[in-house]
Amino acid sequence: MLPLVATASTTEHHRFLHLQAGELVRGVWEGPYSASLDVIDPLLRTRNLKSDNYEKDDFVWLAPETGVYQLRSSGLTNDYGPSLQRVVAPPVKEHKPTAAYTELSSPTLQRLQQQLQDGGDSSAFWQWVEQQTTPLVEPYSDTHKRVSFLWRGEHRNVRLFGGPATEPVWMRRLTHSDVWFATFILANAAEFSYQIAPDVPTVEQLGARANRRLVLATAQADPYNPRRFGAGSGATSDSFSYSSVLRLEQAPARLAFEEHKLTGKLSVHRLPSRILNNERDIALYRSASTSTERQLLVLLDMGPYLSRVKAPQLLSYLEKIGCLPATDVVMVANPSAQTRTQELPPNPDFADFIVNEVLPFAAAQGISAPASRRIIAGSSFGGLASTYVAQRYPEEIPNVISLSGSYWWAPADEDPEWTARQLQQHEALPVQFFLSAGEYEGGLPGRPNLLDSNKRLLQVLQQKGYAVHFEHYYGGHDYYSWQRLLANGLLHFHLQAEQCAS
Repeated sequence: MLPLVATASTTEHHRFLHLQAGELVRGVWEGPYSASLDVIDPLLRTRNLKSDNYEKDDFVWLAPETGVYQLRSSGLTNDYGPSLQRVVAPPVKEHKPTAAYTELSSPTLQRLQQQLQDGGDSSAFWQWVEQQTTPLVEPYSDTHKRVSFLWRGEHRNVRLFGGPATEPVWMRRLTHSDVWFATFILANAAEFSYQIAPDVPTVEQLGARANRRLVLATAQADPYNPRRFGAGSGATSDSFSYSSVLRLEQAPARLAFEEHKLTGKLSVHRLPSRILNNERDIALYRSASTSTERQLLVLLDMGPYLSRVKAPQLLSYLEKIGCLPATDVVMVANPSAQTRTQELPPNPDFADFIVNEVLPFAAAQGISAPASRRIIAGSSFGGLASTYVAQRYPEEIPNVISLSGSYWWAPADEDPEWTARQLQQHEALPVQFFLSAGEYEGGLPGRPNLLDSNKRLLQVLQQKGYAVHFEHYYGGHDYYSWQRLLANGLLHFHLQAEQCAS
């Protein structure tokens, strides 16, 4: 039985857990965007456990050493912070590497393998890697590079999480060394964020889906890559709270807005919904501009667009350099993963909630614009939802930015790609679109390829006479790409000058 000690103060709650090295802790937290949840290990290192995607979610971490750990929470609605579900000591199994990505094709790694077989070690290799940084990029053709993601350590298994693969990839160990790798052939314009997860545990009784999520127990930034993206990407942040970045030589230019100070007003409000019978956070951003010619962006998936994409700073910067008119934003949070999968795929109630509750609430706070100057945007299910809201209310929100929209979706009893069929079967609406999808956004088992689904939707829209722009980018299902593409979508609708395009 796990010993727990709970203490409480006015603002924070604490739990102390004595864990053995390798024990796995799983639990559930619930709270608004402003809440926090951290674990402090025996060496006083702090790791953030709270996801920015939802207001209720689970968490997981693997104790790296034996000792006392402190769970520190603030603003959560659970009694004394997170509710612990289980603590187990799961096995860390060896796994067969993902064959497609672990063929030893890198000339550099081939030479290293020969050195190891001749009795050498990897120390000189890792000194060279530290100077060169990771991933390892080597020539392949005029249009592509050979890219090897690397990890160092004596482990039972290592997984690449994110990057150019749809699902986490089991990396390969080079002979019996401390070198792990996965190699891809990538277009010269490729860009990704990624993490690497060593010693991912397995808990058989949890089932396949929950075991896939256990990659989050150890997923962290690449220590040999100084390029960072995401929440807490400052120098003092823990390596679990941000991702590493790969950008090849022809990757698109990006706006350098990270140091830009927000000039407008950002506030977070609690909004109950009669239509959806739940409540959530709504973030409002009002531009500092005094112009009466304003536009309004409705942005789904509030959490990651605030903390990772930094959408208000991005828009504020675009205004500052003269590329956007005064742009106000309303961002809509997700109560949980379950509600997201219920609400965002085409759902009349969610569309009604946006138009009949969110827009009036924002207007009451001074955030509004004429219908023709309203844009709705989202990524993945959020892109799909944005399209459906505009389909249902074209007179209210006639402009859509869809980033990697999940157009493979269909109701359970219907064939895939429901949205494309609906648009094909009905008269064109007064709606215009900015669509984007990535070269490396494959399909999960049983689903059509996401890029192909977006291209088929594009064909339907063009055949029906819609105003539509499509951007095919060389990335994956990734907020790092969506940050740039959100800017491109806004610039597509309201481009002030050619030099503003990112």
